[in-house]
Amino acid sequence: MTRSHTALIALACSLLVCPPAGAQDVWTKPLALPTTCYTKGDAKGAAFDADLKKAKSDLEATAKKQNDINTALSKTLNEQDMGTKQQKMMAFLSKDPVAGRQFLMEMNQGGARQTELRAKLEEQKKLVNDEHEKVSAEYKAERAAVDGIMREFPEETTPNPPKLRAASLKYNAAYEKLCAKWFTSATSPYAIYLGHFKKFLLENQIPTIDDILKGEKLAYDVYGIPSAGWKSTAEMDARRDYLGAVGWQFNERFKEEPWPIR
Repeated sequence: MTRSHTALIALACSLLVCPPAGAQDVWTKPLALPTTCYTKGDAKGAAFDADLKKAKSDLEATAKKQNDINTALSKTLNEQDMGTKQQKMMAFLSKDPVAGRQFLMEMNQGGARQTELRAKLEEQKKLVNDEHEKVSAEYKAERAAVDGIMREFPEETTPNPPKLRAASLKYNAAYEKLCAKWFTSATSPYAIYLGHFKKFLLENQIPTIDDILKGEKLAYDVYGIPSAGWKSTAEMDARRDYLGAVGWQFNERFKEEPWPIR
């Protein structure tokens, strides 16, 4: 890449919103969840936690910058008086009749169409939310059974080394079995849910929100408001939701460590 090419990219990013250098693309190269059952003191677990926090922080900064641009454009449009809007719209209709008719149709029918799109999206979202609740409830029930082994540990006031050792071995074995099912397997209920959630975001949520918001961009063009910096935040919002789901799965085992065997 030449210096002039790099300079052009830097200039473009100063005018628009570009992802941070080296930003993780969670769609094509997802953050790799650690495959160890015990993450406390584990370098890979700590590195993953740091990467996840950085990805969220970078995304929040980028989304804020884009939202600020979009909000400023919306404010400019709202402050435009009706006379100016009508004049700009007539000029646009003369210049681009096809896009002009599309805008008029969006004005007349867009509300009903958007309501329908949002209702359908909510139905689709409910399916993945229900799956999340089901998976979470199943894990909590199985984890509660493992934690129940703690009741078999002897009281500290009445030490019993053989009983303590037996309970520790039983607890560790039960947790590792739980971990193998829920965390380290590529076909774990959590992994399957994350795959379904990612598919919903990419195939349903992002396209639907982009479709709903396309009239906003057209309105800026119609009313003569420079909108090169405007961009839908649907993908950023979906990325945030996905990182949150990944973090939810990771935090279920973060700081886990084996019970000491004495």
